[in-house]
Amino acid sequence: MAAAVGEAFTLSGIMGEMRYEELPPIDRHDFEQAMVDNDVDSKCQALLRLALHDSEYEFVRSACLDALVSREVPVVRGAAATALGHLARLHRRSDTVMVQRLRDLVEDHELGGRCEDALDDIAIFAPTAE
Repeated sequence: MAAAVGEAFTLSGIMGEMRYEELPPIDRHDFEQAMVDNDVDSKCQALLRLALHDSEYEFVRSACLDALVSREVPVVRGAAATALGHLARLHRRSDTVMVQRLRDLVEDHELGGRCEDALDDIAIFAPTAE
């Protein structure tokens, strides 16, 4: 089931259960603040909120790629991969750098599934970069 604009699956709870919730827009200041805080859930939600609501493709792409290849915990990097999939779906755009970074992580035991999901979104909604 595809998420509508403003909605996404987020990880929550001690067992990492999936729940469906509406994610409101986030301004750039709040996004940047969330990314330097130590709250993993806030970082994940900030990435998803930015991808779902910010209209500036390049800014969102850059922020998500930075988080994807960062030293963040895997759940934050996984949220970045999911956010890239949302970005491709909503903007009908992708690029070779985005695709390659996701492909580079497909074999990662903690991130592979999320990267594969993002690549599937790209293949469906923005296939020109593949």
